[in-house]
Amino acid sequence: DTTTAPFVPLGSLGVLCLGGPVGRYVASGQVRISSAVGETTLEIRTGQVPSAVGPQIVAPGDTYFFQTWHRDFVGGQPGSNTTNAIEVTFQ
Repeated sequence: DTTTAPFVPLGSLGVLCLGGPVGRYVASGQVRISSAVGETTLEIRTGQVPSAVGPQIVAPGDTYFFQTWHRDFVGGQPGSNTTNAIEVTFQ
C-alpha cells in the first residue's frame, strides 16, 4: 500500500513518484510490451495487488499510486524512463 508520492530521481531519465513499501508487477503476463504509439494496459486485480510483503487485498477507501518504469532510447542509446504516477482511491 503506497500512501505517499515522493519525488526520487532514478539512475535514468525518470523519477520515482512512489513511496513507502513498493510492490512490483513482475509475474508472468504482467511485464508488458507497449503498442506502436506507446500504450499498454494491465488489469489490476483488487485481491492480488503486489506489495513489498506479498499480495494485498484492496479495501474500499484504500488509496494506491501506480507508475510504469519502462525502457527507452534517447539519441539511439538504451536507457529507461518513468511515466507520471496516478493516484487511485478504490470504492
